[in-house]
Amino acid sequence: MKREALNVIETLQPGGRVFAVVRVIEHEGGKAILKDFSRSSLLFQQTFGWFLAGREIRAYRRLKGVAGVPRLIRRTCPHGLLLEYVPGTNCLDAPPDSFSPEFFDQIGALLSQVRARGVLHCDLAGNLVRGIDGKPWLVDFASSVVLPRGLGPVETCLRNLRSKYDERALLKVKRRRAPHLLTADEAKQSRAVLPLEGWVRVGEWLVRRTIGWLSGQWRPQ
Repeated sequence: MKREALNVIETLQPGGRVFAVVRVIEHEGGKAILKDFSRSSLLFQQTFGWFLAGREIRAYRRLKGVAGVPRLIRRTCPHGLLLEYVPGTNCLDAPPDSFSPEFFDQIGALLSQVRARGVLHCDLAGNLVRGIDGKPWLVDFASSVVLPRGLGPVETCLRNLRSKYDERALLKVKRRRAPHLLTADEAKQSRAVLPLEGWVRVGEWLVRRTIGWLSGQWRPQ
């Protein structure tokens, strides 16, 4: 897609350095989400930009047909993709009275479907949307992990571990936006320390440092 042909309706994220540019654009008489690393350095575009876009595309392709996951329209360039636009409100911005126990049950069911396809989202909290029909959507798979098929017991172990993290993340959203629906046991679970959490944080730190170095955002002292 040529940039000069774009009719940008809104810029959701300005992008630059390690962040993608996220725009709402006109597409075939409606709206779509265009996401790319066009404002990052050429080095970043050709390395992590290409990798991150490819990883997210693999996740959407694996999840094709799952209700509550935006549809991938196409890859626009090595570091960009075009996605279905989901009208609604981010759950972190939705008023408390817009939530119900059924809504959180629906999110739990959606996450189970995603994991069953071998996709681990890994960044749940800020990427849940309450659609205009009141149903949940899971968006932004930039941090996702797509498990290779045929891992057997390893895949089962990773899914089970991820389910614990998903459950805690969902309870944190519930605690923050709909505390009136949170039970005492759920409040305790939302603050629980989970297996391998320390190692996960070390891994995230290393990844952030590497990406920051490639983008010119960080230099070793």
